[in-house]
Amino acid sequence: MDVLWSEDSLQDRFEIYNSLVDWSSFVVADRTDEEIKKHVSYLSRLPEMGKKAEKRKGRLLYLSKIPYIISYEFFRDKNEIKILRILSSKTSKRCM
Repeated sequence: MDVLWSEDSLQDRFEIYNSLVDWSSFVVADRTDEEIKKHVSYLSRLPEMGKKAEKRKGRLLYLSKIPYIISYEFFRDKNEIKILRILSSKTSKRCM
């Protein structure tokens, strides 16, 4: 399964990483980014593991170890997943 990252999702990763470096350390930022990438790789094998979003298009995968949600679309006919956004679970509940 092909995984594509939208520009917004790449910008989200960049902002999350830089925020964690400023707030904590490079180690925490690296671990968080690796955790996000690991879950995206799970989606490539199990694309329907996230739940259907109610207030936005696509699906949502809630990450258990870090406070983020992967918003994505799954295109079965194209054998493709598009990562739309990486959202903070602390501030994004109202738009799910």
